[in-house]
Amino acid sequence: MVFRPRACIPRLHASFTDLDVVELPRARHFLQEDAPDEITSAIAKRFP
Repeated sequence: MVFRPRACIPRLHASFTDLDVVELPRARHFLQEDAPDEITSAIAKRFP
């Protein structure tokens, strides 16, 4: 796991106020291959 959600997500939100967090529980090492649709959707939503 790249980031342990319970430990890292609160710190990320505290450090970066303009942050969108997208959790990809099924994704492993190659995020772009494991969850391409979710990543594309998150980028399109963040940067319309």
